[in-house]
Amino acid sequence: MKLTKEEKDILNGAQGQTKAKIMKTLVEFGDLFDKKIKICYYNL
Repeated sequence: MKLTKEEKDILNGAQGQTKAKIMKTLVEFGDLFDKKIKICYYNL
């Protein structure tokens, strides 16, 4: 799954561990379904 720089930063914990865990789950779902999905991380 392709991520933007901001999404990668969230995944790496730049905005806290809770958001990082949520982003990890979203990435895992994206990889599972092997589709490009739009992540609405601004609602996290």
